[in-house]
Amino acid sequence: MPDPTVQIPRPLERDGFDYSAPEAQRAIEESLALVLEIRESATQPMARKIAVYEGTLGLAVIPVLLRRTLIVFARAWRQRRGADR
Repeated sequence: MPDPTVQIPRPLERDGFDYSAPEAQRAIEESLALVLEIRESATQPMARKIAVYEGTLGLAVIPVLLRRTLIVFARAWRQRRGADR
């Protein structure tokens, strides 16, 4: 059983700083805004690269689908031609 006379500090109070003070909350909000701004500026070029990749991937699929369509029509045409004889 733990000793009730020993006070264990809460994690946020270990360094003696009161994070619930209005100044601390304002500082956290401002730093969070800066972190989000840095993150957005760092990922913006990547977002463009992803959009280009997705667009070109879509274009790369078109020839494959056309080829498959031609194969299906060729098989159907051969089967009809064989059934007519």
